[in-house]
Amino acid sequence: MGRYILFAAAIAALVTAVLAWPFQVWVGDAWLPTLALAGGICLLGAVAGRVAGRLLVGLNPAPEEAPKATQLAVTVRLLLTLALVFPVILMKWVPGVAFAVALAIHYLAQMALEVFVAVRELRQNHDRTGTPARHSRPEAELPTGSNEASTVEDGTGANVQ
Repeated sequence: MGRYILFAAAIAALVTAVLAWPFQVWVGDAWLPTLALAGGICLLGAVAGRVAGRLLVGLNPAPEEAPKATQLAVTVRLLLTLALVFPVILMKWVPGVAFAVALAIHYLAQMALEVFVAVRELRQNHDRTGTPARHSRPEAELPTGSNEASTVEDGTGANVQ
């Protein structure tokens, strides 16, 4: 969990650093609050979603719970992000369009990390259970070539030799 938070914070810092100069040119002195709010909200949502997903897996560590945990993490992240965005937009603490752009970029960057971690965990669960990704079809029995009569049902319930 600690490594996930570290990576999420590093992604937020990296996205903020990449967007710093364009946003400073675009919105002037409001660039830092705009990027900081967007990055902080997305980081908080990502961490809260991850915690919710890990709690679900902790309650039932069965391998089939991993997709449910991922779905819960995505849902919590989305709902918490939306809940935190509305006050920022309504209070007009930062330029609205610039904030929306920064939020979208931060959100997608955090989502990329979440997808990477989810795919890795699903692969690890697959390796632990040994369950193939696709169920193979049972192989048909080959005829033995003997001349013995066999009974076969003809579809009407009667046996035919």
